[in-house]
Amino acid sequence: MLDIDPVAAIASLLIILIVQLGVVRGHIGSILDPLLYFVVSTSFALTLAVAWVDDVALVGRVVGYFAAFWFGFHFSMNYNKGLSSIKGGKEADLERDNIFPLIMTIGVLLYLAMNVVAWSISGVPVFSNDPSLQKVEAFTGGLGFVRRYNWGMGVFLFMGSIYWYLFDRSRVAVVCFLCVAMVTVLSGSKSAFLPVVFAVGLYLLKPFRNTAGATWSAVAHRGAKYVLIAAAVPMMIVFLLESDDLAAAGTSLMIRLLYFGDVMLYWGTADLRQHFMQSFQPTDYPVHLLGGILGMLRIVPYDTPLGNQFVQFSLRVGEDLSGSLGPNTPFYVKGELFFGLVFAPVYAFVVGAVVAGFRRMFVGARGPTLTRYTLLASLLTLSMALPTEDSLFMGKIFDFFLFFAPMYAIAKLLWWGSRVSGTAVGTVS
Repeated sequence: MLDIDPVAAIASLLIILIVQLGVVRGHIGSILDPLLYFVVSTSFALTLAVAWVDDVALVGRVVGYFAAFWFGFHFSMNYNKGLSSIKGGKEADLERDNIFPLIMTIGVLLYLAMNVVAWSISGVPVFSNDPSLQKVEAFTGGLGFVRRYNWGMGVFLFMGSIYWYLFDRSRVAVVCFLCVAMVTVLSGSKSAFLPVVFAVGLYLLKPFRNTAGATWSAVAHRGAKYVLIAAAVPMMIVFLLESDDLAAAGTSLMIRLLYFGDVMLYWGTADLRQHFMQSFQPTDYPVHLLGGILGMLRIVPYDTPLGNQFVQFSLRVGEDLSGSLGPNTPFYVKGELFFGLVFAPVYAFVVGAVVAGFRRMFVGARGPTLTRYTLLASLLTLSMALPTEDSLFMGKIFDFFLFFAPMYAIAKLLWWGSRVSGTAVGTVS
């Protein structure tokens, strides 16, 4: 249990949340916007830093890195004055996309088949004694490609099934959604339905007309709170499975929210900070950033995640820990770690600018197909991992294109073959 003053923590949370909401005022489209999720999660992270860390100078630097991040965000968003607020994202006129149903159908069938095979070998994570641990351990022993597929294509398939239904009212889209939902719930992830929340949030940010020429944004706005409730259900199920009763589950939830900043429990220790800042140089950053990709390609050996290294450093002699456990290392730690106190704000600025860049690509898209709309929405969602763990973000982007590119090519070939043979492939509904 965290030993912090609850009154001071709540006061800090409210102040930090109000300030950050003021910083992004005009950019958040709805309560389902992924940007709002980022603001809330980082507000809890900052609260833990303020409440736990005794080093006032360190807390001040962390606040400064957040300021640099938001400066970079606004700089990038204001690069094109027409996109400087959510009002710049006009309603999209989507073009009919015959290969999108093929991509979705192939993708969902693979998603279902791969995870069923993994569960038959390692067990279903949600039914294990520790779903949070099992959702990681289930994909070891040669099953890492399943996890890569889940990370890479999971968001696209979840969001795509929703957009497909909104566009065409397709019955197949409903089946795809139910299959992806079942797999993600059984995977034991507490945030299994976040892509659903973000899919609706991004649709509200940039709605499109369906095949009948209407939009669903008004209905989606009214139903936003129900989407949030539905998304919270699998999270509470996992917390209940891991807790003794509802009160314990609620306490676990609050602690989990504060643990968005759990890295500060380690980085706030002076000897750990000094050790790791002496161990890493700016020249080490490219290998760290691309470590997951280079490791998969067997160019370099897989390295132990930094968060796990922090934990191992903090253990007493003789203690050990699973190599899969440890906090994420977000931008306000990663900058100091690799670039030192002088250039850490520059790193934070760049991260904020890149996050805004993905948002600009989505908001600024003109006349996209349903495939491109879903692709840009998925990339925007994946980009929210960049401030939290940049190497994870790069890995997810790589995994996505690793599976999406051949799937897109296969769908194109099938559609082209159907045109030649006169078969109507890709028009299912």
